[in-house]
Amino acid sequence: MKIGLDTSYVGLSGNPRGGAYQYIVNLTQAILSVDHENEYRLSFNYVRRKHARTLNEVKRLFPGGRCIVRRIPFRSWIPYPAEFYVGRVDVFHGMYESLPPVLECRTVVTVHDSAYKRRPDSLRPEWVQRLGRQIPEAIGRADLVITVSRFTKGDLEEMLGVPEEKIRVIYHGANSAFFRIASEPVEASESVRMAYGIRRPYILYVGVLQPSKNIGGLVEAFARLKARIDIPHRLVIVGARGWMYEDIFVKMQESGVEDVVDFPGEVQRVDHLAALYRGADLFVLPSFYESFGIPVIEAMACGTPVVAARACSLPEVVGDAGVLADPHSPEEIARAMERVVTDEQLRRDLRVRGTKRASTFTWEEAARQTIDVYREASAL
Repeated sequence: MKIGLDTSYVGLSGNPRGGAYQYIVNLTQAILSVDHENEYRLSFNYVRRKHARTLNEVKRLFPGGRCIVRRIPFRSWIPYPAEFYVGRVDVFHGMYESLPPVLECRTVVTVHDSAYKRRPDSLRPEWVQRLGRQIPEAIGRADLVITVSRFTKGDLEEMLGVPEEKIRVIYHGANSAFFRIASEPVEASESVRMAYGIRRPYILYVGVLQPSKNIGGLVEAFARLKARIDIPHRLVIVGARGWMYEDIFVKMQESGVEDVVDFPGEVQRVDHLAALYRGADLFVLPSFYESFGIPVIEAMACGTPVVAARACSLPEVVGDAGVLADPHSPEEIARAMERVVTDEQLRRDLRVRGTKRASTFTWEEAARQTIDVYREASAL
């Protein structure tokens, strides 16, 4: 088969390297690595000249695929067919919730989340409007729909009326680098942590700074924890500043913890990020909304105990390998953090269970399941 992959998102300058970016990069790399039978053509659908500056990086990320660059977006006023973007293919995969308007091949689209429906207050209004048009249109044109959790599958069925038989759930994976570092002594990564100005002990959050992540609630919970017990821990918040994040800094001042919270920014190198996970006594993801939650399995792969929100997809991903808390209750989050920080036996148990749980989520397995979806679509 000839398969076209829309990988444009990774080349758009300014996009946070969050879940969608990680999905496209890691899944495409895994597909090109495990599949030696099919031919892959990668579409880079640039809109502005500045986006083309990242083309060399994109080619470096995907050396095994044929790269095709177009300066015309899918949503152009001229209805170009998919073949315009990738040449003639048997299957076209829209990896980020969109498809070309004219399709002369079988099609698959990945819908990463339903935040524009479930949590519109966490997005800018213009994004809610755009996604409200784009996602239903793409789903309507697709032969099959991939989504990343049973939770999101339920949303697609309930909120958009997508037939169950059209949806395939394929979980994200964790980069193999996170598993490798789990076997190393914590001290082995000390130089990396020092380079970011991070000293142990610390509690870690990783993710884009945006309202759905509930970082304000995490800050308040951390303040309650520090007031309740005498611990030397700092809170380290790693991630790009996304949108509507200013309230985080207001919450820090109100809670009186601005002197014990560190913001090293976005950490793009996987080995560096793994070192930060490995050095943390605890990883916390208290999100109001997650369609999957990649940082949870990254932390577990590194052997770091996890506290996560008892909401959306996170119980499905965490299983029995972490401690869950109500994201709407800073007090409950604080109590969960206290349990892990003060109980060495619990931390040991969570490390063992977390590493085992994370091993079930790999990009290689996600790639194999995705290739099966391509075969299924081509046979329709």
